[in-house]
Amino acid sequence: MPSKPIELQQFPEGILSIGEKTFKIANLLKAAQDDLVKEDELNRLFIAALRATGILSPDDLINIASSFFAPKPEETLLQEAKWFEQGLACQLLIPGKKEWEKDKVRLRISVQFEPEAVGTSASSSGSPLDDIRKDSE
Repeated sequence: MPSKPIELQQFPEGILSIGEKTFKIANLLKAAQDDLVKEDELNRLFIAALRATGILSPDDLINIASSFFAPKPEETLLQEAKWFEQGLACQLLIPGKKEWEKDKVRLRISVQFEPEAVGTSASSSGSPLDDIRKDSE
């Protein structure tokens, strides 16, 4: 039975070793959380994916698709895909542990809901689903 994944956010001072590169988990977290959000290409890819699945309307899908950078070599694409799919073989050293753990590191995208202050978003007339139910009748 596979063990539960370790959320690396808990160990920013930990060390990851992937291939010949060794770096702090904090550096990976910064790149994944701060730097990627600022990248226009990533934003366009994500919006294109939302449109392709019907979550957003396809109004600008052609404009977004045509604005992507030149295709990358297939080997680079396969290597980058491993970060999100099967993961990359690595070693992990967490502060307080004496030995490296060997396994894989994988990136996941998190979708978050940030509620308003308490009491400002709930309807006092009943369930917030009442409006949706009326629309579907």
